[in-house]
Amino acid sequence: MLELRLFVDPDAPLYFVEPTTPPSVAPNARRWLLSVDDLTLGARTGQYRGAYSDQNASVKLRLDNKDRQAVRMLGQPFRVRAEIYEDDALYFAGLVQGMDYGKTLELDIGA
Repeated sequence: MLELRLFVDPDAPLYFVEPTTPPSVAPNARRWLLSVDDLTLGARTGQYRGAYSDQNASVKLRLDNKDRQAVRMLGQPFRVRAEIYEDDALYFAGLVQGMDYGKTLELDIGA
């Protein structure tokens, strides 16, 4: 089971799970989590004056935005802490760094 926790309010995070998750497993979660892409890692490249990476670790995910439900709830959650869990194990943690919205709300979570 995939789960997203967004800490818009640090004391009361919002929980999102996949639509197929039974209500008994996650009774307080919204079933809006449509997909989570693979983790992207940036490799360091060598240069004459040093080594650098132009991309930090990141994950893209999509929430159902039917009738603008996700946008109305979250607004523009830039720099909000996000945690993604897979089968109760922390898969990735970072901050919301970008978003695109339409029928889905796509969030870019970066380390």
